[in-house]
Amino acid sequence: MAGVGEVLASVVLREVARRLGSAVGDQITTQWNFTKDLDGMRMTLESVNALLRDAERRSAREEPVRLWLKRLKNAAYDISEMLDEFQTAATDAGKKTGVFHSLATAPSRFPMVSKMKRMRKKLAKITEEHKNFSFMPNTASVDRQPIDPRPQLSEFTDETAIVGRSEDKQNIIVALLTRGSEDGTIILPIYGIGGVGKTTLAHMVFDDKYSTRYNCLVWVHVSQDFDLNKIGNTIISHVAYPEKESFILDHELMRKRLGNLLEGRKILIILDDIWESNQFNLDTLKCMLNVGKKNSELDVIVTTRMEQTARKVCTVEPYKLETLNHDICWDIVKRYSAFEDRGDKQQLEVIGQEIATKCGGVPLAARALGYALHSKTVDRWLALKNSEIWDECSSEETSLVLPSLKLSFYNMPSCLRMCLAYCAIYAKGCNIEKDDLIHQWITLGFIEPHKVFSATQIAEDYVKHLLGISFLQHSRTYSTSQKDDRAVTLTMHDLVHDISRSVIDDELFFLDGTKENKCGQSTYRYVLLTDYDKPLKELSMILHGRIRALHLVDYRKTELNDEAFSSAKRLIVLDLSHCSIQKLPDSIYQLKQLQYLRAPRVQDGMISESISKLSKLNYLNLRGSSEMSKLPESFGKLEALMCLNLSGCSQL
Repeated sequence: MAGVGEVLASVVLREVARRLGSAVGDQITTQWNFTKDLDGMRMTLESVNALLRDAERRSAREEPVRLWLKRLKNAAYDISEMLDEFQTAATDAGKKTGVFHSLATAPSRFPMVSKMKRMRKKLAKITEEHKNFSFMPNTASVDRQPIDPRPQLSEFTDETAIVGRSEDKQNIIVALLTRGSEDGTIILPIYGIGGVGKTTLAHMVFDDKYSTRYNCLVWVHVSQDFDLNKIGNTIISHVAYPEKESFILDHELMRKRLGNLLEGRKILIILDDIWESNQFNLDTLKCMLNVGKKNSELDVIVTTRMEQTARKVCTVEPYKLETLNHDICWDIVKRYSAFEDRGDKQQLEVIGQEIATKCGGVPLAARALGYALHSKTVDRWLALKNSEIWDECSSEETSLVLPSLKLSFYNMPSCLRMCLAYCAIYAKGCNIEKDDLIHQWITLGFIEPHKVFSATQIAEDYVKHLLGISFLQHSRTYSTSQKDDRAVTLTMHDLVHDISRSVIDDELFFLDGTKENKCGQSTYRYVLLTDYDKPLKELSMILHGRIRALHLVDYRKTELNDEAFSSAKRLIVLDLSHCSIQKLPDSIYQLKQLQYLRAPRVQDGMISESISKLSKLNYLNLRGSSEMSKLPESFGKLEALMCLNLSGCSQL
């Protein structure tokens, strides 16, 4: 995606500068005589950080600036990794000697001295190059502005927060009510461009009092991975198994099971965000759903961007969701920018109306722009109106929506940008448990410390903020991993996911098990592996020593090789939540930097005593490990552990 630039450098530099500041006053630092080097690097990072706002803005169109920022960010990561090595070496030396003052002569100190000097020299050289670009210092940083409360949707859809779609909702309901008694299964597609509100409209119908006429309501998020087994089993799970998932793989067996379940019932199914255009696959879906009998009603609403998909899958005339007019877009912008509370409304009215015309009638774009304009000066409103981003146009759809989303993204505080970009580590359409996401943000250092509020409170505000502008949305998709009613589950709008992927860029490596591994240079630090069933040798090639977070999804085997993670020595976050594994591999216990481990449904009866080696582990989730009958005695040695989830471990 063109024109995104390098916009995450500032949050990385600020976090590393904070770590350097903490290390400067450390007693071990003094003993090893590293204070001068560490403090020098900290001051260098802090001095250049004031220039990064302008540098990040220019990086979207100036390749030399983008490359300079990338080098600076990578140098900051190198410093962070060096600090990890330093702390580990000092701790190990202290354990071996048993006497603190002997650390000054520990053998591990000497290679660190040389490395520290080289790192300081390298950083100084890179930062000195900023003079070539004449960056403007940032005097009014958006990072210092508090996250303000936003208009926010209720748990799913609050119609008072939705503008201009009441007539569309009524049209959909009328189309469903006019079905004939012999119609059996009705498939009504809603199609329109991305961000126009198709999913929101489906939510409105789903939540309307009209839906009480149905015995059961089912929501399936389909996305670009068109999986008939997933669709069928999700429907069965909703209707028949409220406490467990269905795993039927045979299509004919699945169709018979659906026919038996739906007989004599009225069911409303939403198939959200279908991209499939293959006629055979869509006909197979229609056949699977065409199980209604005379005393049954199966109404299916499909949402899709593509008219051809709508035409191929429909049984009644598809409904095209049109864009909103400029006046409605301006109403949305005013609401999200708190326009009516301002004292300079007269100055902003004309500017705001012109900005609203740039939304292209897309409500997601209007909300994003309203957010970007909130609390901004007249000059900032003008700057947004005249931004070069509006000139970007790669297709009709992206020209309507993506520039607005980018502008909203650029106007976020840098920490919030990093948190949102990190969400790209989740597969598109994936359910994201809010509390787990917050723990990962905090563990990875994305939440800047605050004098008043805790990191968790700030992260909660970030989530509310992103929900308020629909960048994140509450999920409806059924999953047995959500048995805990207190768990709040989110999804990410697919266009926002595209933006996040483009922003995090080469820091994220994504590999689908059906594709060939072309990982290239090992500069990435976040990894998503889906449907992975490759040899251990190839896995070790992917999991190099700089990876900070790994999500492993749909791992087919129940047993991971003991050496599976041995090469990922700096891994901080390991999420195995979408896998069912026999036992935790021994290599996990060698991950000295690991702070977050989510491994539900472990089938072994006990965790190894070696877990005590994970001295930094502060979050452990073993939920649903029903065969686990005992915790190791060494468990008490996990002094850093702050959060432990053993729900569903019924044998303990």
